[in-house]
Amino acid sequence: MQFEFATAGRVVLGPGRSSELAGLVAELGLRAMICTGSHPDRHAPLLESLTRPHVVWTVAGEPTVESAERPWPSVGSRAST
Repeated sequence: MQFEFATAGRVVLGPGRSSELAGLVAELGLRAMICTGSHPDRHAPLLESLTRPHVVWTVAGEPTVESAERPWPSVGSRAST
């Protein structure tokens, strides 16, 4: 049997860890795609802390590779799937 398993390079969990998002995003590149649940407004303080250009992508349910491959909206805007 052959198979392949790919996962996130880093998963950060725990109370208060969301305050680290801005610093973590800054380490990863110049732009970010932030994937939230269907109610991104509940993450407003967190999203406002980002200093890098970013796109907020709301997903109802689990994101798929196909949905991530769709054209992204312009930086500073929001998209939903």
